[in-house]
Amino acid sequence: MAGTEPPQRSESVEKYYRFLNQKFAEFRLALSNFLQVISIDGQGKKIESAKNLASSLETLRSVLSARDQPPWIQSLLVRVNEYVQYAPHRGDAGRIVLETIVSVSREFENQKWNIEDSNSIGTVQFAAIYEAVYVDSPIPKLFDALIAQLEWIIDSGKIDSINAIKQLEKLLANLRKNSKADIFSREYVGRFVQIFSTKLCWKYLESIPGLKQPIEALRETMTELGISFAHVGEEVMKRLATAVEPEAPRLPQIDFPALPAPKREESDVLPDTQP
Repeated sequence: MAGTEPPQRSESVEKYYRFLNQKFAEFRLALSNFLQVISIDGQGKKIESAKNLASSLETLRSVLSARDQPPWIQSLLVRVNEYVQYAPHRGDAGRIVLETIVSVSREFENQKWNIEDSNSIGTVQFAAIYEAVYVDSPIPKLFDALIAQLEWIIDSGKIDSINAIKQLEKLLANLRKNSKADIFSREYVGRFVQIFSTKLCWKYLESIPGLKQPIEALRETMTELGISFAHVGEEVMKRLATAVEPEAPRLPQIDFPALPAPKREESDVLPDTQP
């Protein structure tokens, strides 16, 4: 209808856009730092700055669905990771990554996040709702705490069981890879932690001298993570229920049309079929 204003975005979607713009700003800051460091500082600082830039790109990519990711994110991420890998061995690594930055600079300078079609009536932004709830939850900090606790326990040198160390390293590797990835990865690494917790030999680890309190803290963090994921799931379902709540149907003001009366020959009296 002409003159009709587009529907306002919900608070959940607004939170998602604020979070997305925050992550985009963090990428811009990391890029600025990298461009300063690569021209003047030593190789160690250059690689550290490149890792920070790659991490900011990974985070930005993780909060976007595959169809909403602009191509420049992947292009730049590939080159930055290559720089981290090859900078100590290739003299042209810096030139290559700078050329890529220049080639995509116009794209990220003009980047606009037009994920939501304001003219789509009834469209539910599932990813936006989940991200809004997830960001406000304790889960990101619990993931960071869990990673730090596992690193400390593994590096303590107090565990003499190679099998136990391998299991903890397996959990740590999965957390590092998936805890800041896309929605699917975060959800399922959270479930992986809960399964892992049921199979871990807690009594053995708690019996090791000097590890009782750290292991108890690790167990508590895993428990809190499971509870927090459950709360996120409940809140997401509440918001989805609100988003799709139908309006009460309005009956027409005119009388419902009645069926026409049958004609005489159309009556339900069967003809006499007897001879």
